[in-house]
This record gives sequence, structure tokens and C-alpha cells, in this order.
Amino acid sequence: MIGTRRWSNIVRRVQRLAVLLTSGAAVVLAVSDCSGSRDSPVATAVVRHERGLPPGVTESPETWTAATGIPKPFATWAESHEIYVTTWGSSSCPKLPTSVHAAGAHGVQINTAEHYLHKGDNACTSDLAPTTSTVRLPPEIDDTAALAVTIDGTPIELGPRTR
Repeated sequence: MIGTRRWSNIVRRVQRLAVLLTSGAAVVLAVSDCSGSRDSPVATAVVRHERGLPPGVTESPETWTAATGIPKPFATWAESHEIYVTTWGSSSCPKLPTSVHAAGAHGVQINTAEHYLHKGDNACTSDLAPTTSTVRLPPEIDDTAALAVTIDGTPIELGPRTR
């Protein structure tokens, strides 16, 4: 038989543990909520995405920004009426295009957002890796001429397609 005093000590310890667990759960939820949504829809114009640089492209020093040391996004021509869009960030939560809009016949604006690659796994690695998305251009874009691409506010000029 457990004495009244000992029983009181056990009850207090259980209550403290419950308070600690509840507080810990609240902190975890608050921190995960601060990380922002990584479930934004990927633009329907994205044909596919994969880790790494586009075929035939090697890393170029002009892609690095001096201020942050993080490479700027860039674009290159892909197949007919498609471009490769390369962004940099976590390899487990890459930045993928969420919107692709024509800006006249010779311009396209692309916005990106981080995405969890594995549903239910809300952890992002802190590495810096390129991810390339193949993006189908809007139908009104003339892909035989030079193209002004803006990715998250970064302007890129593509010369006329050579293929």
C-alpha cells in the first residue's frame, strides 16, 4: 500500500510531466508553423524537376551573388517551347516554380517556393544544392526570339534558341 504522502508526490510528478509535455508540444507546433508553408502547389507548367544542373550546364561564377554568397536562380533553353529553371536551396525542400506567367510575347515571370519532397517529413536539410525544373512556356511566348525571364525578381536574358 502506498502512503498518502508518497501518493501525493507521485501525482505532483505526473502533473509536472504533463505540463512539460504540453509546453514542449506547443513549442514544436509554434516553430514548425514559423517555417512557412512548403506545400504550395507546383505550377502546372512544370513538366518535371530533378536535383542538379541542366544537361550540358556547368556551374558558372556569375551565378553567385556577392552579397549573400547564395547562387542566383537562372534559366536556359530546353526543348521546343520549354526552358530549364535552376534554383538553389535545400535538396530535401527545393524551390520549385509555383507560377509561370507570360509578360508579352518575349517575357515570362516565374515565382518559386520551397516544397517538401517527402510528405509527412517536415525537416529540410541545411545543404545548398541546385534543383532544375523543366518548365513549359505559356502558349503566347515566341520561343524563336530572345526571352526575358524573371525568376523571383531576378532578371535573366536568354538569347534566341539555337537548336
